[in-house]
Amino acid sequence: MSRTGRRTKAGDLIIMVLVGALAYLGFGDRVSSLAWGLIAISVVLTWITLFMPTYCDVETARQRGCRRPTYGKLRACRTHAREKRDAVFGLFNLRNPGRLFRVMWSSGAPDSSGLGGSEQTQVTSQRAAYEVTMLLAALVSAGAAVLALF
Repeated sequence: MSRTGRRTKAGDLIIMVLVGALAYLGFGDRVSSLAWGLIAISVVLTWITLFMPTYCDVETARQRGCRRPTYGKLRACRTHAREKRDAVFGLFNLRNPGRLFRVMWSSGAPDSSGLGGSEQTQVTSQRAAYEVTMLLAALVSAGAAVLALF
């Protein structure tokens, strides 16, 4: 059985620990323990939201999450990327600014999904709430880590 070359969570963890240990050895005496803790938390949260190997998890027509591989909880596969971005903006009751540049083609046929556009976005928005919370936590902790250095 051949290996696909896809990154693994354990491999990423080992790399992050090694880089963290080298950074601590190089800058350990110049940075406080609190700052190291905040930096570690922000790195882990950023990795989870943007770089961790995971699955798309956008709800499909079969009422279950998409099982295609992707990187990061806020990212989706090519098929569902637009829907997931729209859901993240919809969580804050905003429209995705990228919609201004989309060319929408209409076949005149009714929507076959059974859900209207706003209902489908609402369902997907509820699934994206956790992922947006993780992103906001990563941003807050990264800002706190930068402020703690000064």
